[in-house]
Amino acid sequence: MKKYLAILLALMLIPASALAADVKISALPEATTMAASDLFVIVDVGTNTTKKITATNFFANIPAPFTFNTGGDSYIQFETNTTYDPSSGYHLYVEGGVFKLYDGSERTILVSGQTLALGANNLTMTGSLAATGARVTKGWFTDVESTNMPTVGGTAILSSLTAPVFTTSIEAPFIVLGSAATAADAGTIRMPNAGSIQFEADAAGTDINALSVDSSEIIQIGSAGASGVTITPATTITGAATLTGGITSIGAAADAADIRYKGRTQKTDDDKKNIQAELKEAYCQLYKHLTTSYWYASTIQDKDRIRGLADSIYEILNEMDSAMLETEAVCTDCRYLIYLKNKNTGLETKIGETPELALTIVIPVEGRYWVGGFAQRTVDGEVVNSPTVWTDNPEVCQNGQTFFLDWVAAPLGPKGFKRQP
Repeated sequence: MKKYLAILLALMLIPASALAADVKISALPEATTMAASDLFVIVDVGTNTTKKITATNFFANIPAPFTFNTGGDSYIQFETNTTYDPSSGYHLYVEGGVFKLYDGSERTILVSGQTLALGANNLTMTGSLAATGARVTKGWFTDVESTNMPTVGGTAILSSLTAPVFTTSIEAPFIVLGSAATAADAGTIRMPNAGSIQFEADAAGTDINALSVDSSEIIQIGSAGASGVTITPATTITGAATLTGGITSIGAAADAADIRYKGRTQKTDDDKKNIQAELKEAYCQLYKHLTTSYWYASTIQDKDRIRGLADSIYEILNEMDSAMLETEAVCTDCRYLIYLKNKNTGLETKIGETPELALTIVIPVEGRYWVGGFAQRTVDGEVVNSPTVWTDNPEVCQNGQTFFLDWVAAPLGPKGFKRQP
């Protein structure tokens, strides 16, 4: 290859008339710009011949490697372009104070202190990113693919997940177990045997043991620190249940229907009333049988026993009537005046008066009597009476069963029989 020595950095094309005589290079006119077709004067040292070369060919054929000033600082100085839009080839240029490279696409060359923006392109490497003492402050990732288990604070994440220790409170807003995208996916909290879930109570140091399992694998709800347990929805207990404290109260009839005991549905209020009526009817039949048996008893001792039993049944009936009337009574400031009316003569006799809902009647004279009376109130100093009703009216009798009281003293049986000789 021929070697050339550039003997002139730049030379304007000189008209032929100007070359007619020898002119010093320093005496030539000065050129402040250069075109691609401008000529350089070079000496072909191989042939010792002076030749010309265009600026384009000069810069395109600089021998490689080309070293600038091996004995000191070397640099290439670029002037910035306001805009530069190459369309082909390879270009290194400065645009708006930023180094750029064109190789078919415009690319930015970063220097220290500038932000690297790769866009949708990739950063590929086989070494490390940052170092132990020079860490990356923060990273945002859509997906992270790791061959080995990542570590946090020197501890593998898997170890933290299998034996997590929370050193600070987890309060806002909550922890999702399962799929956060699908709310129907259920998560699992696994506790050790004899472990528990506790809540902080109002009183400092008094935690509530909300849910736990003892060493016998029995689930306990509110076993310590709780004043009670409220279950809001309808609850079905399929297995055997042991109730040690009893039931304080049962809500409305509609709610009571959801409570089951030993496979039986809890009775509604209407069911209870029917059972109460059936029980009362049984007591009434027993009382009637005892009253009849009294007259057939042959000894005073038997009569006394039967009468005592009948009186006990009578007291039970009175208590049942009182309980029923207390639930149905609407008058809380009334007095009740009770009368007997002879069934044959129509004579009315006052037996007594009482603010209570039960009164014992003593028949003064043998006979058959309707029972009746009226309620009385005093309003603003004026006495107000209700209509008088009698037990011959089915509208005022329980279950529409009218009745009258019948008392006739039975004669004593004969005695003192003896055999005549």
